[in-house]
Amino acid sequence: MQSPTDVYSSVCRFGQGDVGRGLGNSLCGVRKTGPGPNDIEDPAVTGINRLGAHVPLRAYATEAEAKKARIEEGFTDHSNCRLLTPEGTRWKFNLSPSPNQAPEVEASVGFHGAEAWTDIPVPSSLECAGHGQPIYTLFHYPFKCDPPRISAGINYVASYQTQLIIPDSWRVGRRVFLCFEGVGAAFYAWIDGAFVGYSQDSFCPAEFDITRHVARQGAAVSQGSLSLSLSLRVFRFCDGSYLESQDMWWLSGVHRDVLIYSKPSQCYIWDYRVTTAFSSQAGNTAAMVVVDAEIRGFATRLPGAAKLVFRLFGPDQLQVGDGAVVVSEDCKAVASAWCEIGDDGGAAHAPSAPHDDDVPSLWKRCRVELRVGNARAWTAETPWLYTLVVSVWAGGECVDAESCRVGMREVCVRGGELRVNGVAIEVRGVNRHEHDDRKGKYTDRQSMLTDIKLMKQLNFNAVRTSHYPNRTLWYDLCTAFGLWVVDEANLETQGLMGVMQDELLVQDAAWAQAYLERMTRVVLRDRNQPCVILWSLGNEASCGPNIDAMATWTRAVDPTRAVQYESCGGGKATDIICPMYPTPAQLAALTSLQEQNKRSAVFWRRWPASSASDLRPVIPCEYAHAMNNSLGNLDDFWRVIRSHRVTQGGFIWDWVDQGLLKESAEGESFWAYGGDFGEVVHDRNFCINGIVFPDRTLHPGAHQVKRSLQFISIEIEWAPAADNISRHIGATA
Repeated sequence: MQSPTDVYSSVCRFGQGDVGRGLGNSLCGVRKTGPGPNDIEDPAVTGINRLGAHVPLRAYATEAEAKKARIEEGFTDHSNCRLLTPEGTRWKFNLSPSPNQAPEVEASVGFHGAEAWTDIPVPSSLECAGHGQPIYTLFHYPFKCDPPRISAGINYVASYQTQLIIPDSWRVGRRVFLCFEGVGAAFYAWIDGAFVGYSQDSFCPAEFDITRHVARQGAAVSQGSLSLSLSLRVFRFCDGSYLESQDMWWLSGVHRDVLIYSKPSQCYIWDYRVTTAFSSQAGNTAAMVVVDAEIRGFATRLPGAAKLVFRLFGPDQLQVGDGAVVVSEDCKAVASAWCEIGDDGGAAHAPSAPHDDDVPSLWKRCRVELRVGNARAWTAETPWLYTLVVSVWAGGECVDAESCRVGMREVCVRGGELRVNGVAIEVRGVNRHEHDDRKGKYTDRQSMLTDIKLMKQLNFNAVRTSHYPNRTLWYDLCTAFGLWVVDEANLETQGLMGVMQDELLVQDAAWAQAYLERMTRVVLRDRNQPCVILWSLGNEASCGPNIDAMATWTRAVDPTRAVQYESCGGGKATDIICPMYPTPAQLAALTSLQEQNKRSAVFWRRWPASSASDLRPVIPCEYAHAMNNSLGNLDDFWRVIRSHRVTQGGFIWDWVDQGLLKESAEGESFWAYGGDFGEVVHDRNFCINGIVFPDRTLHPGAHQVKRSLQFISIEIEWAPAADNISRHIGATA
């Protein structure tokens, strides 16, 4: 029998076909040397020169650096990585009323005269920094609904400029990557006036290989570093905005972190996937950790002794305190393996595009299995974690390393139940928008910690990322603290409801790729996160072939999780029956297979009858709308939920009031909602429906939530001679 510190080693060799589907592709979209004539109104153009999605990379220089990384602190500076947007960052900024009035980019300069522009904090929503106009809508687009076209008169353009400082050590024998975690709604980028690329999707990373720009001769070099201008043209709206109508403020700008990192040109880690499974044997709960890794490089040959090494350390848990991180440097290795990657160690994959200076010539993949005896399981109640370190060794030294947390857990739908580690779970969930009353869509680490701690105190154990992928750091913290996560694609077309064309885009093949990318990019980014137990295809985007294609791809690439989608009812796109706003009686009715398979002809809720033969879990994706003096009947829902095997909880709408801090003419501060910024099209105060206020103080209804979601219920039956008394007592675990 293995002890928790026993090491199981194995040797694997690279070869074609030994990795499952879904590792990140080299390039997403087309390759161009400049902007197209109408990229922001072409659903076929979602990115130009943008790299394919993959897990977050941090480019550590050594195995030891990767092992001790404090992942729960977010992206931080180290020898091969620079965060361009630390707290207090300000970039030069200019706002133009329409695309044709935006400043032009000049060769070798970027935006001429940008040094005289105003400053803006980055990250932030530009509308919350005193520019443009916030607009809140629920049922309407703030522009004329004519997809894929956007009215130029409402589509102001933000121009940003800052300086990139590139260490000289990155310029020789290394690749340099530029990553934007989130920019809304679409943007072009240039370095020293040379075109870098284009991207849309406000809530997924956009990454570019900028090596050719860094290596360019003639750039300014100062004190051992290279100084380059980074210029952005950010559009408030684009055709992708038709897919981002999500019951929130329409805000734009650079609202998440920006970073650059460097990896060795010869050979580097590009992507890796981690899956876990349990097998109980004679009292020893063993876990198998399977790692699929992909390396790339620009070397013509690698040394025969080159190898890819995998080490798993742990277990450990969150260290509670000011740091709120998992400290793993003192943990021992519980398993290890390695693969030969030298030229005599197996065949390489051919690149997916004709070779040029930006397409790797080396492309190899590997799968290893790490067996851990007496493994500690990860759950929302017991978030035990291990740390995986993957490193490339060449010439006897480590040249590249990555790390991530690993939670030992299995997710499945079986017998009509959503199970984690073989046990049916109770989902005490809440929907959460990323919202800050001062910075808009940018939420910093302290705000996230506040949200998680409050959720735990109110007895929540799950959160749905309504209605888009959140910052990477949010998932790292949910993994460390212990919260189940429903990870939702950045997709909602509720604005079509306002013009009675709910199925317009979901049925249109011209939009199929745009729909699919909204799913592929979040899955490829987040699939190593233990906290993510369900994928969501989006929210209120109707039902049709484009949605079905998203579900098919997701199940093929990640069979370790279930998929949910409300707007197909019990259709084939969902493994979970996840209705919106059922009454307690309707919720109880959904425990019937006939009711789960029922057809709906209601506008905006139209779907065909299902032929499913088995009951599915019932977990409302939204219920108990927490607006005004509500939540009084929450106990009624939970009596139903706890009375039926397949009803397993739900997600309250929603976490935080989306009020924006504003000052009145009299100098008084207040939280503004729709119409308070002079907007013509708006949906008034329907964004004020949280359990907490914008500053995270509790609504009165929060106390009802805590009471209804208590972990333990006790029934006391007492039958004296003259009485028969039954009492129900709640207690907080």
